[in-house]
Formats: sequence, structure tokens, C-alpha cells
Amino acid sequence: MNRKAAPIVLMASAIAGWQPAEAQGKVEAKGPYVHDETGAVFPLRVGEFRRSDVYRYDRQGRDVSAGYDLATPEGRLVVTVYIYPANAAPPGARTEQCDREFDSVKAAIREQHRSSPTEEGPALAIPGTEPARRHRAAYRLSVKFDGAVQAVRSEAHLYCYVGGDWFVKYRVTAPVAVSAPGAVETFIRTGPWPDRVSPETIAALVLEPRRGTPHPTQR
Repeated sequence: MNRKAAPIVLMASAIAGWQPAEAQGKVEAKGPYVHDETGAVFPLRVGEFRRSDVYRYDRQGRDVSAGYDLATPEGRLVVTVYIYPANAAPPGARTEQCDREFDSVKAAIREQHRSSPTEEGPALAIPGTEPARRHRAAYRLSVKFDGAVQAVRSEAHLYCYVGGDWFVKYRVTAPVAVSAPGAVETFIRTGPWPDRVSPETIAALVLEPRRGTPHPTQR
């Protein structure tokens, strides 16, 4: 899936993140949703985060995202996590491909918002990921969010070739007054991820669902 031309849209009540024009649409999943090929579980809750919407961007269900909201005294913090196929590349070329993918992410933000990163560096270290294949950039933007134009902090996190074949991407958005770095770190460490088993996913999957579908007891 080529997302390089995908626009950035920050909306008041919708997921903040990348949604390409060829998106197939929202998935009606009242319970946990399982990514078909990676086994990644999108539960209704990740700690104090509550899932909002699940989207699928291809007919096969290989390219998906889900938004999660955290209510704080200073405002709402939104994390959107995307799992989608990585560009095919031999092992020796994967770091370069990862750099290109992250450059495309930053280029889309720059084109949409005329903004450059205020911070840039490696993303949070996760077991099984290589330092050269995880990136993070932070921005300060003035956008419409939760019904009002306001200053927000927006972060992009990218992990490349997770499990060999997948990109895992996060968009983190909140008003600048919100400070919850621990909550974001906990989400990344325990939330949806290829073949990850966490307390939330164990609790969610009382019965083993067929992958790529809502939990069979909660359709």
C-alpha cells in the first residue's frame, strides 16, 4: 500500500492520522478486533485508553488502524495505531526503506501544515526492533481539535519491518497543555502490536476469534 501521497487530516471528533483516499471504510467491531496476518489485537481498552473507531484500508484487511482516546484534566489525548505491509526489500536495504517511509510521513505533515519537527530522534525501544528502524518526530500545530482551533502537540512514531514484514505507525495528538508521556509509552509497550500478548488482549479474547474479524461473541 502506497501511503506517501496520503493527506494528513486532524478533525475534532475523528481519528487524528493518515487516512488514504482508497480507504475501504470503518469496521463495525463492538469487541476486540484481530489483524488477520499478524495476530495483533485491537481491544476495546488499553489501560485507561478507550478504543474509538477501527478502519480498514484494503479489501484483504492487511492495512488497518484504530484510534484510542485518553481523557485527562487538560484535554483529550488521541493515539492512532496503524499496522500495514512494509515495502518489499532485502535485509540490507530495509533501513534505507524505513528512512524513506518516515521521510514520506514528515513530507505529508509539512505539505498539509507547513510545519517542521520541533523534535526528532529514535522512537521508544521495543524488544525485537532495531534502533535504525524506529523513528519519532514531534510537532506543534494549530488545528481544529475537539471543536476548536487550538495549539496541539502531534507526534509521529514509526517502527519498520516488525516481524519481518510490517510497518507499525502511531499518531499521538493532544492539546499542548496535556502532559502524559508515561501514558503514551505504556500504550506503545502494551497495546496493539504483531503477535503481542498482554493482559488486555488476554482479557479481551475469552474465546479465540477468527483473525481479521470482530470477536464472535460481540458482533
